[in-house]
Amino acid sequence: MATGEAILRYIDGVTFEDFATNDEKRSAVERQVFGIGEAAARLPDEWKQRRPAVPWRKIIGLRNLPAHGYWVIDAEELWDVAKNKVPAFVAELRPLLDSAPD
Repeated sequence: MATGEAILRYIDGVTFEDFATNDEKRSAVERQVFGIGEAAARLPDEWKQRRPAVPWRKIIGLRNLPAHGYWVIDAEELWDVAKNKVPAFVAELRPLLDSAPD
């Protein structure tokens, strides 16, 4: 969950206007979003089935933004993911990760 938590750190106290004009922040969040999607794609199905409320297909689809050469990633879409979807994702998966065997 380090990637989701990293996104939350990167946008903490940042306005959309600051985010939209800061290439480093956007790139950092974009990279972490890619990491979340990639990691979700590699999870075993039985693990994902333990959290059916998580929109796995959408999360996996997030990696397509940077992975498939969509060179212009909309700052508003990325902000929405970071600000509105990642916090819920982290909250949903944190208990599952905390209880997972090492």
